[in-house]
Amino acid sequence: MNIRGGAEAIFVLAIIPFIVVAFFGVWIFVNQTITDTLTNIEASEGVNVSAAAEVTFGQVQEGLNYLRLIAFVIFFGLVLSFLLINAFVKAHPFLYVVYVLVSMFATILSVYLSNFYSDKLLTMPTIGTTFQSFTVMNFVMANLPLLIGTIGILGGILLFINLPRDGGLAMPI
Repeated sequence: MNIRGGAEAIFVLAIIPFIVVAFFGVWIFVNQTITDTLTNIEASEGVNVSAAAEVTFGQVQEGLNYLRLIAFVIFFGLVLSFLLINAFVKAHPFLYVVYVLVSMFATILSVYLSNFYSDKLLTMPTIGTTFQSFTVMNFVMANLPLLIGTIGILGGILLFINLPRDGGLAMPI
């Protein structure tokens, strides 16, 4: 197993919330558009499409509302796993310097992702209201650079606590 102290995991932690919110937001918007279109069709020749759409797609729409919570749970799980990995990995002391550099780059990347989310996705005239309904993840995305920086520092502290004191030459048991 090739564990390097989770240096690249901070990039995953910066990118995944953006991807998850974008994917779930588009999914909710498309389903809501399809549901609204199908429920507005008038009955003709004894076929009532809107009633069938309300029974099927309406129930799906209620279930999709939980995607807002699932997006936060995914982010929280990533943070927790990142910190736990850094707490239990015994890395070579050289990798601590690499970790610090990668964490700085991930924080810089999170600035761009946060600005793109706030400036572009939230202000889109069609789908922006769907993204605005992700209240907790909007907070996470607005403060993503601060969160990634803080999580990177905490992960670095946990990684530094477990540095091997023999220069990293001995194999852990």
